[in-house]
Amino acid sequence: MIKKIKIKNKMYNLKVASTPSQQKKGLSNIKKIKKNQGMLFCYDAEKPDRVFTMKNTYFDLWIIFLDKNFKEVKIQKGKARSTKSIKCDVPSHYVIEIPA
Repeated sequence: MIKKIKIKNKMYNLKVASTPSQQKKGLSNIKKIKKNQGMLFCYDAEKPDRVFTMKNTYFDLWIIFLDKNFKEVKIQKGKARSTKSIKCDVPSHYVIEIPA
């Protein structure tokens, strides 16, 4: 499923990741995406301590953590192929990944 979302006056086509296997894979092992594409992670509940990794991601990403009302609670840039974890210590319900 693709969801169209406007972020900072730009329209993005986001692939929805709603199952645990889709969420685990994310954008890993994808060599290239268009500048207006990304992924929307939809979780069952809002919770703190969501963690993302860029180890198998081939391009930099903006990782945007959102609460249950779709309000941004944290944004962080992930570097391609980095082993450093990207964490959100405040509750988030959704996460968006778009090219940086």
